[in-house]
Amino acid sequence: MKQTFYKWNIGTINVRTCKDDLKLERVVQEIHKANLEISALQEVRRLKQGSATVKCDNSKYEIYWSGHSLKRQHGVGFVIKVDPNVEIVQVEYVDAQIIVLQTKVYGCLLKVINCYAPTEESSDSSKDLFYRNLHKQFVNVPPKYKVICLGDF
Repeated sequence: MKQTFYKWNIGTINVRTCKDDLKLERVVQEIHKANLEISALQEVRRLKQGSATVKCDNSKYEIYWSGHSLKRQHGVGFVIKVDPNVEIVQVEYVDAQIIVLQTKVYGCLLKVINCYAPTEESSDSSKDLFYRNLHKQFVNVPPKYKVICLGDF
């Protein structure tokens, strides 16, 4: 039986802010230069949940983000290179600090969790809530899925 191995690149970046489209395009250009198929972003600072498409050279990238509804604080997201071997199954917008991507990459089922943890100065209650919400993402993962957790802890 012949086995086939594929190489794909995943990264994580604290972007400090991506609230305007120009900064988001610059981040995508850097991701393109690094040849990353899936990138997790923290401190995106975009409002609510959303998605966009950005072109860079001959490539296209799908962007998903989750933020607060009124304040530009925290925020997490994914940048995924559009590729016939990468299928987005589902994006779950948990809150402004956790977003989850379920995808199939070269036939491998992945659950990619991206999180932005509260800082040491944050209240104990906000830290407890964050880690409870993060823990929920690891419960009841379908057996065929591999789990990857990325973020700024």
